[in-house]
Order: sequence, then structure tokens, then C-alpha cells
Amino acid sequence: MWYEWEIILELSEKDIWKNITYIDVFKWCETWKIKSFNNDLKIAYVVFKCNNDWNNFKNYTAEACNYNSLAF
Repeated sequence: MWYEWEIILELSEKDIWKNITYIDVFKWCETWKIKSFNNDLKIAYVVFKCNNDWNNFKNYTAEACNYNSLAF
């Protein structure tokens, strides 16, 4: 395997705004911020790039990512 990571089973409120790495099927990895999550659906809402305006990243829309595609 090219990259091994621990599967995320559940997130908590303390994980909001932590950095998380998104890993896609093409072996591309980038680290961004968790905005919110849904443990029932196993989805985290992650803020990507935000136009490089990291001082205001909390104001940007987050994209849904499956827990299987994320790693701390």
C-alpha cells in the first residue's frame, strides 16, 4: 500500500478546526480544516483552499468528505 492511515471511526467537538489530511483515489494528499462533522453518516465537512484567505477560513463553505478519505 502506498499510504497507510488509521481509519477515523468518530469525531468529536474538539476536532473542529483541527487540520486533517484528505487522501483521494489518485494518491493525492492535502491538509485542510474540519468545519463540522456527522458521525452517523461518517462525513466530515472540510474547508479546502479558501482562496488562500486562511485568516477567514471559518467563513468559507466546507465540502463533505467520507471518513475513509481522511487522516489526522
